[in-house]
Amino acid sequence: MTLAYQELVEEVSRRTALVSSLFPKQHAAWSDPSDRKAILTSRRAGKTELVIRDCVHDARHRTDTDYAYVALTRRSAEEIVWNRILKPLNRKYQLCSEFREQKLRMILPGNCRITLFGADKPGWMETFRGSYYRRVILDECGSYRINLDKFVHEIVEPTLVDQQGTLWMVGTPGRVPSGMWWEMTRPEVALRRPGWSFHNWTVEDNPHMREQFRKLYARKKALNPDIDTDPSFLREWRGLWVVEDQVDNVYGFSPERNVAAVHEKDPEDHYVLGVDFGWHDDTAFVVGVWREDSPTWTVLESYKAPHLDITATAERIKEYIERYPGVHIVGDQKRSQLLEEMRVRHGIPLARAEKADKHDWIRLINTDLRAGNILVVDPDSQPLVDEWIFLKKKHKPNGDWVEHPGQPNHCADAHLYAYRYAHHYRFEPIEEPMQKFSRQWWDREEELMIQEEEDRVSDKNEEWI
Repeated sequence: MTLAYQELVEEVSRRTALVSSLFPKQHAAWSDPSDRKAILTSRRAGKTELVIRDCVHDARHRTDTDYAYVALTRRSAEEIVWNRILKPLNRKYQLCSEFREQKLRMILPGNCRITLFGADKPGWMETFRGSYYRRVILDECGSYRINLDKFVHEIVEPTLVDQQGTLWMVGTPGRVPSGMWWEMTRPEVALRRPGWSFHNWTVEDNPHMREQFRKLYARKKALNPDIDTDPSFLREWRGLWVVEDQVDNVYGFSPERNVAAVHEKDPEDHYVLGVDFGWHDDTAFVVGVWREDSPTWTVLESYKAPHLDITATAERIKEYIERYPGVHIVGDQKRSQLLEEMRVRHGIPLARAEKADKHDWIRLINTDLRAGNILVVDPDSQPLVDEWIFLKKKHKPNGDWVEHPGQPNHCADAHLYAYRYAHHYRFEPIEEPMQKFSRQWWDREEELMIQEEEDRVSDKNEEWI
């Protein structure tokens, strides 16, 4: 072997080392020629390592090219990708990259840029507009609090057109089997959304974590013999979509029955915003809409966050007022001083929420949920749905129950305030005029004749009493 040939072999090996060391399931996903890839895995399966290595590998063969990675939060992007993947890769493979800490941007020698984003930063989605990417990675797709479908089709895909780039969507199963991520990765192959190449594996396929997981599993199994049927364990460590058992749930939400693809605006729409105030607990906001010509109450959006002061709360309410003309606002009446300050200082007309007979109103909500009269738009982005699915009853010795104190109910309460203010329940369907001498007409006439005869006999009997 000549020296020149040996140097060539070493250079090829160095340039491909980032991907040649992938384990088989990772390599199969990486080598897939599709430019739209959906990767469903368990925790610690190596999905993030794969997509970051793909970006770095591609960037080493190009110049002046951009790559984007999106995590749920900026903090998770920094802790997991920035510190644990990108910087170690730079040291291990001597990439000679520059790291811009403030922007979370890695710049490789060919002026290729890998930028990390956090989906919790206000206005972060707008930074994509006008950009051109070779790769876009959306991580933890089962946990985003945005309309994923809209973000992908209206914002992300246009950024990939110029360079015929690849979109990676990766994550574990979400809590709610609905929305874009569910449609792309659901178990039934024939029902999956077309146009996406699907790959899945678990932590046990990852040789770097297999033994650690087996020890973890043994500990969990010793503590809980039923761990293999636990929904959380199946989602997080087996990478399986699981519908939660709703026995003892406070609310009877169903993804099959209570989901609306979209809400078509109408001049007759009546909007209601419910607000549940908190500080250490979350302050929660729920917006719903009803019409006089429909029995349906539709939840449009929900949001919650801790440590919102009066000004921050007022600003968010004003955003809702701007988006939903004529919206009625109802707030928790326990916070009378806060309600007055909202009205006087910020000019927000907050009505006091009704709170009496809570259990009776929860029963009414559940009746509407079972009847399909409550619909939720984009449920996978709504914290309200999470609360409905996981909020359990805690039973008392006397047979009564309360909402479990260890589980959040802030959005559920905000929704309850808004629901009580809506009047969709007054809807009465208009009966179609019945065609004379039709089969239905004769049936009704027969019923009327029978009823008249029964009334006549009853009246006659009363005369003899």
